[in-house]
Amino acid sequence: MQVAEHLARRIAAGELALNTPLPAEVRLAQQYGVSLGTARRATELLRERGLVVTLPCKGTFVAARPDIEATGDAAMEEPQVDKRVSTQKFDR
Repeated sequence: MQVAEHLARRIAAGELALNTPLPAEVRLAQQYGVSLGTARRATELLRERGLVVTLPCKGTFVAARPDIEATGDAAMEEPQVDKRVSTQKFDR
């Protein structure tokens, strides 16, 4: 919970900008000195709050900033994700 809150504050402050990737969960675990499971749970909490979006094989990206997530119409909008990031899987 503390890791998720810290990351949410970094997103709110603009330190982690819209559409930019979060560090990989392994890296988050190293940076915060927590287990991989804790880093995964932090990412999950951020997803539940609509602050990040995880794209399979691409990573987790900042989707919204809490300070601009207001009530009303803005709260009903879909999280903003850079449309250039493809979720299409390619055959190898």
